[in-house]
Amino acid sequence: MNKSILIIGTPRSGTGSLSIAFNSQFGSNTIYGTNSTREPWNYNSPNVRLNDTSTDWTKTPYDLDLIKEGNVILKTQSHQKPKHYPGSSIDFLLELVEKFDKKRIIIICRKDFDNHMLSFTNLRHNIFKYGYWTGRQNLPWKHSDIPNSYLENKEEQESNFKLLTEYRKLLFEISDKLNINVTWYEDLYGQDRNKSLEIIKSWNLGINNTKLNEELDPKFKYDRTNMMTII
Repeated sequence: MNKSILIIGTPRSGTGSLSIAFNSQFGSNTIYGTNSTREPWNYNSPNVRLNDTSTDWTKTPYDLDLIKEGNVILKTQSHQKPKHYPGSSIDFLLELVEKFDKKRIIIICRKDFDNHMLSFTNLRHNIFKYGYWTGRQNLPWKHSDIPNSYLENKEEQESNFKLLTEYRKLLFEISDKLNINVTWYEDLYGQDRNKSLEIIKSWNLGINNTKLNEELDPKFKYDRTNMMTII
């Protein structure tokens, strides 16, 4: 039985950690192999650009037939689509979901826009300072790590706000069209681990629910602002 799982999210909503946790149980594959969390249609990735070898969007940069052939953990973002796909990202996602069992599709976002914006701002600052695909986006960070000079950069902040607002709008649209409720980041990665466990159980994915719940514990979050250091 094919156990492929599709995760649709927005940047900074926990999709990477969730796909890693799934991979540890299923031994599943992504476009770059087991435990890779890179999105197949993220053209900021040099690997994606390297694999985009034809105009056949069903085959490159990712062969969609692989989803039915094996157990795939595929995570993507609401705005991403193959470069040569003729329609919108929503149109593409509506075609993509047909490759999966609807019961094995997870849509995830943050409920709190302000905190989502802050985390997204940290991500965009790292890109602004270091460039794409440097690995710095997944390093532990604190709110104070974002310099005032970046926070006061009006052009950057307006762009960040516009991008995140659009990504969230697209996510909620696909959630409505598929009639799949959004899993909230705050509930899945929050302090109430009983609540998160019930969410995981409700997915009914045939996994070790307790193990997954432990791997999504908030102590592993990138944002360390409110974490106490014991000396």
